[in-house]
Amino acid sequence: MLKKKRETKLNPMNKEKFKLKIFDRKTLLKEVELILNEIIIGSDEDCNIRLNHPTIYPKHVKITIDRDTIYIEPISIGAFLFILDKKIENKTIFDKGNRVKIGNFSIEIT
Repeated sequence: MLKKKRETKLNPMNKEKFKLKIFDRKTLLKEVELILNEIIIGSDEDCNIRLNHPTIYPKHVKITIDRDTIYIEPISIGAFLFILDKKIENKTIFDKGNRVKIGNFSIEIT
């Protein structure tokens, strides 16, 4: 179900270590350290993190780290994200501790 594959540039400017937690409802499925400056999550085999489920688009979401700030954005038309029950349609700051709903999954930065 989960697969880490796609390679992008390392982020040497990132001073703080961030971890991404992936949940299926309330069950923690995986925890990964974010060492890249861009992470693509989706159902496509080429994504950094693959969530193989009908509610997930092939390229669903992009997470970008710019120094110590994390951004999240949907990258497919119709790919929905929710932070605190608010629909996210554009690039948005992804604060540590906030849980983002992606299809039947949720993710959190710690």
